[in-house]
Amino acid sequence: MTMYDKKDTRRVVVHMPEEVVIDFMLKLSHDTIPMKKFFRIVTEAYVYGDPTIILLVDKAVAETRTKSKTRLLIKEREKTLETERKFGLNEEEIDDMYDIFEDEETDL
Repeated sequence: MTMYDKKDTRRVVVHMPEEVVIDFMLKLSHDTIPMKKFFRIVTEAYVYGDPTIILLVDKAVAETRTKSKTRLLIKEREKTLETERKFGLNEEEIDDMYDIFEDEETDL
């Protein structure tokens, strides 16, 4: 899990029915997971393309997402996986490389 500097963070507010919030908090307590940690885990898994969370989200939004958008996302994911297999790099590592290149350009 990534560590964050408090000044670089933003608050996210989610509105849910009270009953769901109570059940959620009870479940977190039972599993001894702090709420902040849970949301960071889930958010990072989604942002960095964890296949487990992607499947869950795809299933949850399947009814509201257009078929063309679904096909586009599948193609993008396949292309990403192909790049990872071909070069042994994931999306985050590729972004890191671009950051390094940008830093070197500014130093020149």
